[in-house]
Amino acid sequence: MFSSLSLRRLVPAFALAALVVSSAPGAVFADPADDDDVPGEAVIKTPFEFVKFSVNGKTEWENHEYTGRRKTLVIMGLSRSDDNVVVLTPRVDGYEPLTITITSKDYKRRKIRRNGKRIAVYRFTTKARFAKVGAAKPAKPAKKKAKAKAKKTKKKK
Repeated sequence: MFSSLSLRRLVPAFALAALVVSSAPGAVFADPADDDDVPGEAVIKTPFEFVKFSVNGKTEWENHEYTGRRKTLVIMGLSRSDDNVVVLTPRVDGYEPLTITITSKDYKRRKIRRNGKRIAVYRFTTKARFAKVGAAKPAKPAKKKAKAKAKKTKKKK
């Protein structure tokens, strides 16, 4: 079987195979896939930079970061077993605060690379749309066709 291969070609082939086998355990995830203790994280894209936020009434949340030109808020360490209420307040005047409720069913399992390791996380992703302050929708005027029909019915009587 090995008669056609010289010893020169055989040794590097075994070394390469040993290298592949030894690096395989590094591809295992750091967090178990279905573990309920693995915290969730929320990724919220906003149209504003450095949005103020509170999680379940706590205004101080240390485990967060701003990415994507400081317009994407990533809140880490959320409990997946309980509902989380996140209130976002833009630093720009003229917009109302936005309340987002995250339930346990909203989290999706994702594979990400963090600190050089591939890990499984449970992530909730959304885009925040803030409403302007005092921007009530105007009432729609009655259509002209409806007015014309009302006049015709009066004339027939």
